[in-house]
Amino acid sequence: MHNKSKSENNLIDDWELDADRTAELEQSRKGIDELRAERNEIDDQIKDIDENIEAINERIQDIGDYLVDNREFIDQNTCLIDENKDSIEKRNEILQERERLQQRRDRLEEKDKGLREDRHDMRDEKRQLQTEKSDLQRRIENHREYEQNKEETSESTTQDADEAIMEDTAESEAEASGAATEDAVQETAGDGAGTEHEAETTTTKSSDDPPESDGGPSDDGGGSDDNGDERETETKEESPAVNPGTEPAEASADAAAAQSDATADESTDRTDRPDTTELEEEYDNKGELYLDRYDPSGESSVEFTNEHR
Repeated sequence: MHNKSKSENNLIDDWELDADRTAELEQSRKGIDELRAERNEIDDQIKDIDENIEAINERIQDIGDYLVDNREFIDQNTCLIDENKDSIEKRNEILQERERLQQRRDRLEEKDKGLREDRHDMRDEKRQLQTEKSDLQRRIENHREYEQNKEETSESTTQDADEAIMEDTAESEAEASGAATEDAVQETAGDGAGTEHEAETTTTKSSDDPPESDGGPSDDGGGSDDNGDERETETKEESPAVNPGTEPAEASADAAAAQSDATADESTDRTDRPDTTELEEEYDNKGELYLDRYDPSGESSVEFTNEHR
């Protein structure tokens, strides 16, 4: 019994001991699992770090390659810069010239703006001048119409004066010609009367002369009659001869006609050539009247018609 209880006690002790050990083992196992998990995490982190390091190494390698390439490029650019110093200077000159041209362009733009404004003003002035030109052309046209009407009126007046002078001249010439004709007729009649008187006297003397006695037959009377007829014939033939008194009458008639023609010509010339001063004064008066009626602004206060002329 005593051994049985002892063995039971031993079993109980072993069981308790095992239980304690089991708890410790379980706790240790739990800590080991945690450590394993943590180690796995650390391994993963180390693996990631290794990958990152590898990537960085690759980048470092690439950067090294880039640096080599850049060095070569820098060396090439340095050589090109040394070779192209003149080009660089020329480029600087070109840039300066560009800046100068830009400044000039700005000045030209300002000038162009001013010229555009001037052109606008000049167009306004041109329109104003065209308006004034139109007004002046209308005034000139009115002046021409006025002068044409004035010339027509003057020509009509001159023609009427010429016709009147021609009529007066014709009447004067007719009167002078009639007077000269009457004088010539009177003088011719007086000369004819004197000639007839002389013829009658000669005939009377012939009839009173005694006949010639030559012892011949008495036919002297017939001979004397023949002589008387011959004398009468001679007298009649001589009677149309020009009388010295007739020539002065005809000359005076011609002189009177010539003087009348000269007077008519002078009157015609005076009518054709009127006094220039009077015409100018009359024209000036008419022109002032026209200008008074015309408004220079282009609006006529009184319409210019033939009645105003």
